Formats: sequence, structure tokens, C-alpha cells
Amino acid sequence: MRSDLFTCAFLGLLIFSLFFASVVEAASYPDLSVIGVGPWDASVNGKYVSGYRVAVANYGSGPSKNATLEFYVRTYDGKTLNRNFTVPAMPAGSARSLKFSMCNGTDGSFKNGYVIVNRKKAFIERSYKNNARNFGLKETMLLSSNKTVTETYKTLQTGTLQTWTGTTYNYTSPASGKTGISTMRVRINAGGARDINGCKVTAPIPGAMHENVTFSFGGDDAPDTSGPTSWNDSGVTFYSRYYITRLDYAEITVTGENLELKNVFTEPITLYGRYYRPWPIDNFEFVEITTSNPRTVQETYSEPTIVYKNSTYVGSSVSSYTVHNQNVTGLKVLGDPRGLYVAGWFIQPQGNFANVTAIYGTNSLPAGSAVSGYWGVRQSFKGSNSVGFQINGTDLKGFSNFKTFGFAPWTWRDTY
Repeated sequence: MRSDLFTCAFLGLLIFSLFFASVVEAASYPDLSVIGVGPWDASVNGKYVSGYRVAVANYGSGPSKNATLEFYVRTYDGKTLNRNFTVPAMPAGSARSLKFSMCNGTDGSFKNGYVIVNRKKAFIERSYKNNARNFGLKETMLLSSNKTVTETYKTLQTGTLQTWTGTTYNYTSPASGKTGISTMRVRINAGGARDINGCKVTAPIPGAMHENVTFSFGGDDAPDTSGPTSWNDSGVTFYSRYYITRLDYAEITVTGENLELKNVFTEPITLYGRYYRPWPIDNFEFVEITTSNPRTVQETYSEPTIVYKNSTYVGSSVSSYTVHNQNVTGLKVLGDPRGLYVAGWFIQPQGNFANVTAIYGTNSLPAGSAVSGYWGVRQSFKGSNSVGFQINGTDLKGFSNFKTFGFAPWTWRDTY
């Protein structure tokens, strides 16, 4: 009886010890996890090539054994690269970082990648769910970082005064065909008419402009320069009763702004001489003395000159942008990719644009049309703090979705 009790107690102790050992063994399993993938400056023969840094941690409570890490990369030039590495054994709570290059003759245009450690489960881990990671391109410009936009816009500037002169028998302004006319002057040849008992000049100039009109004369005893003596909606008149020994010409001058738009001069522009008629009229009457006389015309104008100006705006919220000026012909936008590897950058121009040029550092190349109104390039570079676009056109309105994509560090943190 006593021996049976001893045997039962021994078996119970053995079972307990085996159970306790299995619990302790389970609690001390390793747990490998890929916690980071990032770019690494790799140099081969003095030239930068695509390099990577992979960090692996042991989140378990037991030491790990040597493990195989498999690393795959796809590039935009259609290649798939693979390298395998040994992650040395590591105690619980520690991490290892592996640095390596993956060039193999590619253009460096990283697209996406995949990494896995201990794929074949060469040893037991507490969990395998964090052994594999996918990673790819990210936006390399921070939304909160400043972007610089320079607007080139077209504006008009007053030019120097110029004078057009011509002769006509029928003057309807403007004869020069110019714009920005500030002075119109017409001189009517009177042919040296003599012994005139006064004169009258009429012109169909809108009466509302009478303060802008002056009459002047040439000859012996000719009237002094003066404004109109009367006017109405459709014309102005100058009248003088003074005796004129000889009248060579009468001249009408109109001043103002953009006179080409104001219907200033139209025929008939008429000069009359006042003569006495004996019996049976026995009175004075006006006789037109310039029926077929030529008109000498001068039009003074200042054609607007097109001037291109630049204005620069800096802000942290210009991934989408509306122009501040009218008649914008150029937009240059630059952002900071923080020196990270960039694989491509894109933008959606707004307005009447003609061409788009991609800029990176001191380099540039033509951008191409992509999908959904995007323009951009797939071009890899690294180490520059400047990337953007030059957009040219005739009436630009702005742009939207200015983004750069590249290889920014990927990090993961596992919690239990």
C-alpha cells in the first residue's frame, strides 16, 4: 500500500515537472520581427547605388538562432533583385541592423520591396506574423514643409509718346490705327482766304467733350486760340465776328485718353468765311471755304508695352495652389524632399498650359502626361533638397496635387 502511494506521488511529481518545463520553454521562445527598412548611402567605385538598411529585433523572451533574411526589390526598369543574408543569433530584447547595396546594373528606380526573416521556420518562434514586411514608395515632401511658388505674369506698361502724321481729304479718326491715343489734331487748309468778316468752324465731336477741344488759326489778324463757343450732343462750333485779313488754316485739337474709342472726328469738318453780299442780299452770310481742301492729321499715342513680372510666394499649404495675379504665363514650384531618394514627382496643372518641365537640383527634363490630368516624371535621384516643376502657358490658374514619391524609411513597432 505504501509503495503504491510512493509510486503515485513520483508520477505526479514527474508530470508536474514536465508541465512546468514546457511552460518555461514556451515562455522563453524567441520572436524575430522586421522593425525597419530604410535607404542607406551605398557607394560602389565612388558612385552612389541603391542601398538599404534592414533592422531585425528579437521581441521574444528567449535567444534566437542564426536566421536567414531574404530581401527582394522591384525597380521601375522591370527588374526584380534578391539577396539573402544571415541574421546572427541575438538575445531577447536586442536588435541587429544589416546594410547592403542592391544595384546589379539597374537604374536605381526603386518601386517596392519585400523582406522576410526565418521563412522556412528553421527554429520555433513565439509568433511568425511579424517576420515579413511589404514596403514601397512614400511621399518624401512633408505636408508641413514650405514650398516656394514663383508666378510670372504679363502686365501692360505705358510706353513712350509717338506721333502719326498723315494727309487726307476725309478724316474719320483714328487714321493711324493705333491704340492709347491721347491727342488728335486736324488742320484744315484755308488757302489764304482774304478779307473775311469773321469765321466759323464746325466739327461733329461729341459735345460732352467740349472742354477737351481747342481751336487755333493761322494767318493775318486770325482769331486767338479758344475753346468752342457752342456745342450740343453731336457737335461743337467755334464762331468769331472779327475781321480777318488773311486766313491760312484752322486747326482743331482734342485731348484725352484712348480717343480711338470715343468717336472724336468724323466728316464733315467745315470751315466757313463770313462775307458781305451787296444788294439785293445786302447782308452777311457764311460761305464754306474748305470744300476740297486737304486735312493734315496728327495723332499722338502711347501703345502699351507688355512687361513680364515675377512674384514669389512661400507657404506650407501649396500642394494645391491658386494664382494671385492675372495673365500668369509661368509657374515655378519647388519643394524639399529632404535629401531622400526620389523615384518620381507629379502635378496637375490648372489653366491653359503649354508645357511642363520637371526640375531637380540644377537639373531639368521634360515632364510627360500621366493619368487623370497628372504630369510628371519617373526619374531617380538622391541627396537634393529641391524638386518641382516649371509650368508655362498663357493663362495659368494654378495647380493641384504637387507630390514627390520616393524611398522614405519604413518602421514598424509591434506590441503585445
